[in-house]
Amino acid sequence: MVQARSEAFGPSHFSTLRLKDILISKGQFQDAIDRGRQVVHDCIRELGHEHSSCQAAKRSLAKALVLVGETSEALQITEEFVRGQENAATEQSPSPRLVDDFSFLGMLYFQAGDRANALGCYQKIQKWISLDKGNATYAANSVNNFAAGLAGRGHAVEAKRIFEALLEECSKVLGPDSEEASLAMGNLSHAFSQLGEWDKVESLGRQVVEIRRRVLGPSHPNTITALGNLRAAMLARGNITEAVELAKNEVQCVKNAVHATDESTVSALLTISTGFESARAFEEAISFLEEVTSLRDAGGDTPQFGNLSAFLLQAICHLRLSRIGVARNMIFHLLVGFLSPFKENLNDFLPGLLRLLELCREHELGLEAEQVLVGAALLSGQGSVVKETKEKVKVEVSRYLRERGSGSAELEFNPFSINGSSSKPEK
Repeated sequence: MVQARSEAFGPSHFSTLRLKDILISKGQFQDAIDRGRQVVHDCIRELGHEHSSCQAAKRSLAKALVLVGETSEALQITEEFVRGQENAATEQSPSPRLVDDFSFLGMLYFQAGDRANALGCYQKIQKWISLDKGNATYAANSVNNFAAGLAGRGHAVEAKRIFEALLEECSKVLGPDSEEASLAMGNLSHAFSQLGEWDKVESLGRQVVEIRRRVLGPSHPNTITALGNLRAAMLARGNITEAVELAKNEVQCVKNAVHATDESTVSALLTISTGFESARAFEEAISFLEEVTSLRDAGGDTPQFGNLSAFLLQAICHLRLSRIGVARNMIFHLLVGFLSPFKENLNDFLPGLLRLLELCREHELGLEAEQVLVGAALLSGQGSVVKETKEKVKVEVSRYLRERGSGSAELEFNPFSINGSSSKPEK
């Protein structure tokens, strides 16, 4: 009888669960929640509250509710299925799922302002780490996720205390060189960055890099992530010279990685260049961007990922340095690139294009500003662009038309009107 009910539940309702995930991925949260409630109702009727499929449906519904800010209902649902699991579990051997659920429950308590119960969840997981080394790995990861969530919501002081305790416990139970300990150390460094304690950020960052180089190797993805975090800390402290040397090492590590490609190298160079540009180290940013250009020039005339982002960032940096002629040339080649198949991530690219627009206005480059704006408007019409960015572009177009007293029909994309004689970017 139970088997028959389970079989009857299976195909159609699991398809509904999968459909709910698809709806969430498309941002159709209310439809996803409606379908999630339907599955929970059917699970309870056919299988009972304690069945694992019912708990999975409740878990999925709770996470969908969080996405639309329905924290109270999500908390009520999560409390119910977590407490049910807790009663069935042994103190010494909780399942990984229970550990994750306690972490999620703790985050919901924090969002609801119930700090006492939130910390109670954390302390429960912390206890599981110390009781059993077999539990320690997934329990430590859960605490890391829990505290990282706090830091992400602005509770840096609370997160710092949790990471400090977690680091001590992981070092004792799993060893100071364990990945769990280095993850806690890296997250503790991030919490200190939110508190503006940059000396501690850099000190911890150096330790994480050292451990990961020794344990994982210099080109492991986690080591490369640690190098990037340390570079950002150095830039925040104004340590530009050492940050440049570290960034060069970071690029070499990316190139030496097991599955290295030109695209992964270009992506790393663009991330590094963006960091230096944000720190107002414009010359250093340009030097890394020129490496992107060199890599892409070797690929011939076929449009490739990174070309236009490199031109964009170089144009911004040269305008910041008041090198108007070089910047105009970069803008020309950037805009001509819009006429080829577009290879960049639009949601990363368009905000930078709007920054370039503002700099063109500051330097009274009216023609360049107009063409950058029209190019942004054309790109923002693509379906992959998020709504917020589309709205920002619309505001800029309206502002331009209002200032000009003209209609949108008068706007034409013609990058050759800027510099039709150029054929190669200036170096």
